[in-house]
Amino acid sequence: MTRVDTFASEWAAGHEAHGFLLPAAAGGESAALRRGGGGEDPDRPRRGSGDGCRDRGERDMTGSVSSGAAVESIAWTIERVDWDDERAVALRAAMDDEIGPRYAEVFAAFDDETAALLAQDFAVDPATIVDVILVLDPSGGPMGHAALRALDDDLEVKRVFVDRRARGRGASRALMAELERLARARGAERLILQTGDRQPEAIALYERIGYRAIPVFLPYVRFAGSRCFAKALSTATR
Repeated sequence: MTRVDTFASEWAAGHEAHGFLLPAAAGGESAALRRGGGGEDPDRPRRGSGDGCRDRGERDMTGSVSSGAAVESIAWTIERVDWDDERAVALRAAMDDEIGPRYAEVFAAFDDETAALLAQDFAVDPATIVDVILVLDPSGGPMGHAALRALDDDLEVKRVFVDRRARGRGASRALMAELERLARARGAERLILQTGDRQPEAIALYERIGYRAIPVFLPYVRFAGSRCFAKALSTATR
C-alpha cells in the first residue's frame, strides 16, 4: 500500500463508517495514527430485559428488523473493552479497509505537507479515549465497535463500525444508544461527531437518530469534506 493509500485508509477509518459497511478482519493498527469513525444501520434496536450492566461491563440490547412477512429479533450484548482489545483493533482495521477506498482519490491530490497536517488532525491519542464498546452477537462474536473521546469540553463519537453480517439488524443503533447512556453517565449534555461527505449512509443515520448538522469543529476544519453533527442528550435517565 502506498503512503497516500495508507493515509486515506487511516483518515477514513476515523470517519463514521455509518450505514454500517463493516467486515470483521484481523490486523494491528497504530493507535497514534488511526482515528475515530462511525456508522449505523437503519434498524432501531430495542433494549432487552438485561438493561443493567452485567459482569465485564456487558449490556443486553435487542434489535428487530422486518423483511417482508418475516421478523428477526437479535439479542445484542454490549461489552466495554480497552482501546487495544484485539477484537476492537480488528474491527477498526476492517473499517479502514472498507471506507478508505472512498477517499483514496481525494487524498491522492494532496501535497505532502497538506497530507501530513491532515494526518495530524485526524490522529487519535488513546489517552483521550474514555470508553470503547463492542456489540456481540448471541454466540459472543464481535460484530461492531464504537468509542467516545474527550475533546475539549465535549465527548466525541469515534470509530463506529459494524460487520456486514450484522447490518440491518439494529447493531449500530444498539452501539449508539449505549454511547449516549455512557455519555449521560459522565454528565455530558450532548455528543458530537464528524464524518465525511462520501458517507451518505452515515449522515442519513445520524440525522435519523436525532443528530443535527453543526459547523465543522476542530481538529477537522482543514478538510473540506468534513461534516459535523451534534445531539443533545436527555437528562431524564442521567
